[in-house]
Amino acid sequence: MARKSTCLLSRPRVLLVSLALLVLLTSFALSSEPVRAQETQPAYVPGEVLIGWVPGTAPVPAMPRRQGALGEDRADPAWQASVQEIQRATGLAVLDASPHYGTARLQTGARREQAEIARLSALSWVRYAELNYYAYAAGEAVYPNDPDFPRQWNMHRVKAPGAWAATRGSVSFIVAILDTGVAQGHPEFAGKLLAGRDYVNSPDADGPEDDDLYGHGTHVTGIVAAGFNNAFGVAGLAPDVKVLPLKVLNRDRAGTFANISQAIRDAANSRAQVINLSLTSTAPSQTLQDAVNYAQAQGALIVAAAGNCAQGATGCGSSNPSIYPAA
Repeated sequence: MARKSTCLLSRPRVLLVSLALLVLLTSFALSSEPVRAQETQPAYVPGEVLIGWVPGTAPVPAMPRRQGALGEDRADPAWQASVQEIQRATGLAVLDASPHYGTARLQTGARREQAEIARLSALSWVRYAELNYYAYAAGEAVYPNDPDFPRQWNMHRVKAPGAWAATRGSVSFIVAILDTGVAQGHPEFAGKLLAGRDYVNSPDADGPEDDDLYGHGTHVTGIVAAGFNNAFGVAGLAPDVKVLPLKVLNRDRAGTFANISQAIRDAANSRAQVINLSLTSTAPSQTLQDAVNYAQAQGALIVAAAGNCAQGATGCGSSNPSIYPAA
């Protein structure tokens, strides 16, 4: 358990440079809910359409408004006459109607909604015809019971509890983490790690993409996808995503542009939607640039560390150089 605290909560400067990842994952993580606004087609009531018209215009007769009443008086002969006229004019059964306001809810056949919308929209007296969409209670902030969550200042900084109310990611979403690897047996990552690759050791000396030698990759993976609301350790920003661990840095936290570039291309080819690079160099590289360009052309979002030197990190001195691949 001591390893958990060391890997995931120490080194606040690493947390700082990972803020870009936190913000971007909040925007790009996909919901596992079956119906939400980010899906291509918002959810709607099957077999129903809504129509509107200018109240009092033909063919539906005008009706006086009922003052101080909730809903329609369905026993009113005028309401019943209006419903009959709507049914005659549309050829559809009326499920409900508010003639005073010029609205009605109509019944369609199964999978006939769009066809009926097109037909009804062509009627001269119909202002609009549309699906009967669902709405959902606005999400409130969600706070996990992970005991170290109060110490995760970065999650509070990016307002993660509000984001968690909307989405915590999806198992269909892959985040590739190019780093020192990840501790395969860590309880925070149970069921989340895809089979990755070790680009550093050939032959592999310390286990596939394993991180027992340093811990940086495990730390970064925890920021992204640590277990949520499991009464243990910290909480990840997108705890439901899958992680593709690609080990490109050795025990000295160093890695070659050749290995990093190959891992970027491999991650893109593995359908990773986000490729995280919590690594830096002051040297520009066309090899690295070409790999980034390739991944972006495949639709991947590249997230790279920057800003550590601006915070006076060890080894930077007083300078704040351009950092690659972020630059």
